[in-house]
Amino acid sequence: MSPAQQGKAIADITFAVCKVLIVAGLIAWTVKRKGYRLLTFSIVCVIFTTISAYYFFDARQKAQEKSTESNRQLANNLDSLQKFIQNGGVGDIPEFKPTGDTDLMLFCKHLTICIKAIFKLFVKQTLIFRI
Repeated sequence: MSPAQQGKAIADITFAVCKVLIVAGLIAWTVKRKGYRLLTFSIVCVIFTTISAYYFFDARQKAQEKSTESNRQLANNLDSLQKFIQNGGVGDIPEFKPTGDTDLMLFCKHLTICIKAIFKLFVKQTLIFRI
């Protein structure tokens, strides 16, 4: 996560906690009996904390699955490139399939362009030496 994304995430979490505390305070304030206001505030905070924890762990699980799938796709891309090179560079250069990571895909796009340029130059040099 970039520093800008980290800052945004921290701001979002802080804003959400403040909203929960304000809502819990308003709900507790509406309770008529004085002895039950703190209890009501505590119960509301526990409920919101439980809900937040559930969604946090759910999002973490989804992020881990997405990362695993992205890594699997990257491994498949590199395997196809390795097979292409081991076969002597015959045929079309394999295209990298999207992994979901924009930075990595940008790198792979530039890597593919470089590989194509290198193989075109290599083929030209090979043809020159054959003549």
